[in-house]
Amino acid sequence: MKVTWMQAMLMLLVPASALVSGCADDPSEPDAPLIVANATIERKLAVDGCDYLVTIDDVRYAPDAESRVRIDDSELSSEATVTIGYRLTGETGLVECGDRNRLLLPEISLDLARTLSGQ
Repeated sequence: MKVTWMQAMLMLLVPASALVSGCADDPSEPDAPLIVANATIERKLAVDGCDYLVTIDDVRYAPDAESRVRIDDSELSSEATVTIGYRLTGETGLVECGDRNRLLLPEISLDLARTLSGQ
């Protein structure tokens, strides 16, 4: 089988374009600047509330897995209004609410160590 010039170029360009697009800037990268905001963090699944629900300016978010660990480590009450640093991950997160209800919400990564206040 003879490979034409066009086929050879396509075999080179397709992987190269995939590589370049994978290296493009992603706003959810860990070095993206934090957004500082007041937030309400709820962990009230035991009383038919929602586990790990973060509300900022009336918008509900799901914290990512690492942020859930940070929330647990911070020893916040079951509902706390705090000042946090966060960034959007670009993913959709799951928040479980009482009686088997599930919410699919925009996912965020929290940086509680830098900006936590107002427990």
